[in-house]
Amino acid sequence: MQSDYHRMMAILEFTPEQLEKFKKAIADRHRENDAWYETAEGKQYRELKQQMAAARSARNRETITRLEPQLAELEAKREEMRAELRRRFMASGALTLDQQKQWAGYVMYTGIMRRLRDVQLTEQQSAEVQRMCYEAAAAAVRRDTWKTDPYLKLPAETEQTMEKIKEKVLTPEQRPAVLPADKSATRGIRK
Repeated sequence: MQSDYHRMMAILEFTPEQLEKFKKAIADRHRENDAWYETAEGKQYRELKQQMAAARSARNRETITRLEPQLAELEAKREEMRAELRRRFMASGALTLDQQKQWAGYVMYTGIMRRLRDVQLTEQQSAEVQRMCYEAAAAAVRRDTWKTDPYLKLPAETEQTMEKIKEKVLTPEQRPAVLPADKSATRGIRK
């Protein structure tokens, strides 16, 4: 599975200097992420994940029910740690404002296309969906958007754009096939 950072390197255009800075910021982020797993919380998280996998494999409902709240608490802490690392990555200046806008457009487009996966889009409709996503993201992303939305997911703007797509791009026959929004519909894949 490709990480967001690998996708960024493939999608965004970097000068050689930017690419060096970008790779250094990624290496720093990975180092900090790996260090978390060596903390008491990180070790406990790994242990609980292993216990949960074993319980699921054995279909042990009692153990699963007992572990779920503990694991959920640690997963929330892990996600906050990862969001903070992403904020630091974005604060490092690894991406220009234009690159942030382009990335947010990509994240929005892929999220919306997941919701449209059961809709038979024409090439023209697909191109229009892509254009609308990139335009909406470009209009929404500001220099400090990453402070509150470090993954540049733009959930409110994504929903507004989805509504516009339903109204202006899709036919009445296509609209019922649109999948509802959920966590996976608007997020970039993070690793």
